[in-house]
Amino acid sequence: MQSGALLPDREHRAGDEPRTGLENHSREGLANVAGKRPKKYDLTSIRDKIAVNWSPINIARVNECVVRIVKIEGEFNWHAHAEEDEFFLIIEGSALIQTEEGNVSLEQGEGVLIPHGLRHCSRSDNGAVMLVFEPWTTKTRGDQS
Repeated sequence: MQSGALLPDREHRAGDEPRTGLENHSREGLANVAGKRPKKYDLTSIRDKIAVNWSPINIARVNECVVRIVKIEGEFNWHAHAEEDEFFLIIEGSALIQTEEGNVSLEQGEGVLIPHGLRHCSRSDNGAVMLVFEPWTTKTRGDQS
């Protein structure tokens, strides 16, 4: 399976870890999956394959980080990541990123960096699509305590 390819359709529930088929490859194997050619990604096509809100899909691995795409609507759970920072970039719609240090309202084309350890909760009343940039090892539901 090539870099960025999606897993075949299967039951996927909101909150499941992201899927691509790359999870079982070593870092060295991932580096060779696409070879030396640049890989183009059609975000609209990938977005259209997301059937369930809050079910991120891994698009690409960049060094020790991953780029994920996720459709959101309603409110996610409050959580934090002890060791990992996250960057959210809205590519469609609008969202509110609630944090213990204040809220950040985001429109299409805007992003926010959430530092590790900061409890946060994403919300979109009318739906949004966002890219998430974070370390490959980040559990998408964080520490929910």
